[in-house]
Amino acid sequence: RRWHAPEFRARVVIASYESRRPIKEVAAQYGIHPSLVFRWRREARAKAQAKGGTSFIPVMVAPPPEPQPLERRREQGTLSGQAVSLVFPDGVRLEFDTGLS
Repeated sequence: RRWHAPEFRARVVIASYESRRPIKEVAAQYGIHPSLVFRWRREARAKAQAKGGTSFIPVMVAPPPEPQPLERRREQGTLSGQAVSLVFPDGVRLEFDTGLS
């Protein structure tokens, strides 16, 4: 049975959260089975919570896409002509074509 140093485990856990690749590929990169990655992630979360801290998952923030007015999307043929709009309390507006399944 192989033993892995805590530093190695931490490096794999961080890589698994930061990578956009599936866990299977991250595990293969480090020469371990994917189930180990899941176990080490679970253990890292439990350890962080036991210390009274909060666990975190890195989030990648991308610039928002350039919004297009509903009229322009109709002109481009991306809408069927009928759309539904949802306006949230914080002012965010979500519009989508009624032809969506």
